[in-house]
Formats: sequence, structure tokens, C-alpha cells
Amino acid sequence: MNGDTSQLITHVALICAILSFAIYIAFSLGWLKSQPQQSQTEVRDAMSAVKAKAAAATAQEVTDLVKALAALTDSLAKVGPALWSMIGSILFLLVASVASGVVGVGG
Repeated sequence: MNGDTSQLITHVALICAILSFAIYIAFSLGWLKSQPQQSQTEVRDAMSAVKAKAAAATAQEVTDLVKALAALTDSLAKVGPALWSMIGSILFLLVASVASGVVGVGG
């Protein structure tokens, strides 16, 4: 990677990291409110449709899968976008540090 390309990647990643961190602060201070995309009824209906299509699986397997997906969806919904924006900020900083040569990546 030549110097100009790594500088460009570093600058873009740093700008994205700053924007992601600003979004994190906005969510943390309550300036932005996240609205649920789907109601629980819609999600339940969608999962019922998936269950109907999975005719090859046994009823117990499908029930276990629906329970696991419901638990995963519930836990991810509780995390909220503030954490996701913070993770994005950290990842962009990592990309910037790799592109600038601060953190080496073998080879």
C-alpha cells in the first residue's frame, strides 16, 4: 500500500470514527431516540411463517430454534444503537491505525 492510499484510508477512517462517536454521544444523551422497526406481533407472525416453511424439521427443533432466535433478538434489541455506534467508532479507529501503520498486520 503506497503512502497516499494509506493516508486517505486513515483520514476517512478517522472521520468515520469521529462521526460514530458523535452518534454514540447523541444516543447516550437522549438526543436521538430509536424507534422499533417491527412490532412484536409482526415478528411473531414472521417467525410463524418460517416455522410453517420448515416442514422437514421436527416440531421440537423448530420450537427450539424460535426460542433461541427470540432470545437473541430480544437481547440485541435491548443493547440499542448507542452501543452499536460505539462499536463502529472503535472499528473505524482500528482501521485507521492499521492503515497508518500504527498497528502492524503481519507480512
